[in-house]
Amino acid sequence: MGIYIDMEMPKEFGRCMVIFPDGRVTTEFGSQVIARAISVPPHGDLIDRDKVGLTGFEIVLCNGDYKEGMKMLLEKIESTPTIIPAEEGKT
Repeated sequence: MGIYIDMEMPKEFGRCMVIFPDGRVTTEFGSQVIARAISVPPHGDLIDRDKVGLTGFEIVLCNGDYKEGMKMLLEKIESTPTIIPAEEGKT
């Protein structure tokens, strides 16, 4: 299992964070909540789903052939860059 922290990567060198069980992420002194952390269950590769759909032009190229459409869609899924790799043992 992993943790996802909803924040930009810090630009400052040597920044420490504290993650509380309720998901609050604070600076090292705990004075300011700077982000939220959530548990990520075991998973396969996580991809950007916005990059997976077929364009209108690609759909027209299928010319009503569902098998060809599925083939194009599977190729797109296979070539979509991985954002977060699969956890070990989950492929």
